[in-house]
Amino acid sequence: MRSGFSTAELLYPLTKARATSASKLPNAKANKKVVSAHQQAVQDAIANSVPNYPDVVTEAVDSGDTGDIVDNLDPKPGLLLPALIGLYTMARSLGAMDGAKLTGGDPIQGDNGNALLDNAPTMADNITNTTASTVGAIITSGVTDGQSASDINSTVGDVLNNDQRANMITLTEANRAYNTGVLDQLIASGETTFEWITYDGACADCLALEGTHPVGDDTPPLHPNCQCAIGLSGSTD
Repeated sequence: MRSGFSTAELLYPLTKARATSASKLPNAKANKKVVSAHQQAVQDAIANSVPNYPDVVTEAVDSGDTGDIVDNLDPKPGLLLPALIGLYTMARSLGAMDGAKLTGGDPIQGDNGNALLDNAPTMADNITNTTASTVGAIITSGVTDGQSASDINSTVGDVLNNDQRANMITLTEANRAYNTGVLDQLIASGETTFEWITYDGACADCLALEGTHPVGDDTPPLHPNCQCAIGLSGSTD
């Protein structure tokens, strides 16, 4: 299993999500359901993850001191954790059900899915700390440039309510949990390999991984907004 993303991948930089259709993938319906059910909770958690930022902005503008901005923001990763656990649980179950259809077994809750849930607090910390760092950088830049507190607060608000980022996080994590559910089913049925399934418009790195892999190799998502799926070896749809 892939141990983790690079720092840039894991922390979800504020970049525009790639708009690529993957509607024919086996995970498409499940991911759509999970995003529909949980994106708003993710968005709300991010929007409220640094609730004291107006006070921090006012203090920084008045004093001109930006030395401890991120520490002063006091980010709240606990707000995001329930949303992550909810979407992981739902997506993992959907993956297990689809995996059971492939293998002819009954859906299970396997070790990889359990490990994913155990790692949810770390993921919540990472995402929330990135939000705080981004907000801190905006405040620092605004104070340095002589912006008003009102202008800085407006920019911060736009960042905290970035629905593209919330969608990217929800989709990526839903896909991670879905594929984990499928993988656990394959392992439970005695499969020793899986198929990495790409889609029209997938990136070059993902296309290079298309095909059969031994269990234990990296599984999707390879990067934020990756929608690749896994299946039985030799499957193409």
